[in-house]
Amino acid sequence: MQKMWDQKFKEADFLYGEAPNAFIEENFERLEKAQSILCLGEGEGRNALFLAEQGIAHVEALDASFVALSKLRHYAKERYVFIAIRHTLLNYWNPQASLYDAIVCTYLHVPKTEQKILFEKSLSALKEKGFFIGEFFSKSQLQFKSGGPKEETLLYSIDDISQMLKTLPCTIHKLAQEIIMLNEGEKHQGEGSVIRVILEKNS
Repeated sequence: MQKMWDQKFKEADFLYGEAPNAFIEENFERLEKAQSILCLGEGEGRNALFLAEQGIAHVEALDASFVALSKLRHYAKERYVFIAIRHTLLNYWNPQASLYDAIVCTYLHVPKTEQKILFEKSLSALKEKGFFIGEFFSKSQLQFKSGGPKEETLLYSIDDISQMLKTLPCTIHKLAQEIIMLNEGEKHQGEGSVIRVILEKNS
């Protein structure tokens, strides 16, 4: 997977566009008071750059692709913002408990067997009352041609996510499968089926 993403990100600047993910931008009011935000599976950094430019004190980007993170360093320097970089796979990420005020995650493609780990680690890493905001391709995305994995095991099910969250310390503010119009660079264009998640960590 790491080699695949490195190859993809070599192909063009901002493969998924320069603008932040629309769902993240629409929900910025939940993030604007945060002092520290982690962007999971951040790729070239469009969400991280947006958050840093809004004045968030500490923005951190985690991704498995060295190529993508190298590009992010370059873009951050061009825009005169600082973003902390963490190069690792989700499986090797061992977050410090209660470290971040918020975590954002868009289109992180991990196998179904690892999806609960994503939510478990994210909630562990959040401070009390911290927010997790994520957007993922649903299994129904296989019916569309707007991007995303072609393997069902790398897609998400709203029922599976609901079950995963039942035992985790969070309040669900949003968990919905929606058909949206994607306009994110050359790779995400047209109608798509996504699952949108907003969680708040409980004490």
